Amino acid sequence: MTPTLLDQVGVLSQIAGTLVAFAGLYKTWHQFGAGERFRDRPLAWVRAMSGSIWSRLKLMATRLLGRPRKQVAVAGLAGGFTASASLRARITWGPLPETTEAALTELHRRTLDLSRTQADATERLDDAVAELRRDDVARRAQVDEAIERLGALNRQVAVGGVHWEALGLGMILFGLALQAVAR
Repeated sequence: MTPTLLDQVGVLSQIAGTLVAFAGLYKTWHQFGAGERFRDRPLAWVRAMSGSIWSRLKLMATRLLGRPRKQVAVAGLAGGFTASASLRARITWGPLPETTEAALTELHRRTLDLSRTQADATERLDDAVAELRRDDVARRAQVDEAIERLGALNRQVAVGGVHWEALGLGMILFGLALQAVAR
């Protein structure tokens, strides 16, 4: 039985559809599986199975031939030292003068000193809080931008990759239909 024109067009359509579907899968893989080669993941189980089968065959051969297996002993020593320290100093005032007027003057000076110290600490704290708020706003903007980029990438992959895969499947089905009509 010689193939008819419809039969030949059907086979060509199936081949083209398979290639287009594979191109869609490949495109989707490169957008989602960045950093991994396309063939690595499907072939990983083949490598794992061949490695375990090969090791089992070697084990059976050594048992049948009666050769002793190699034994390797590994010893190691590890050590480490970590140190950290924190140093704080607290400066206190000396005793108050004996006279009342001098003691009041010293207390006034100490009160002003404490007031300046507290104002400086409050100012530094306010500056730190303002900086944290600015950083928080900037980080939130970065996170929102990253979420938007990922959403766009998801839409692009879903539409682009599936489009090619669906087109390839349609071409395969068209080829099968042409072959069915030709027979």
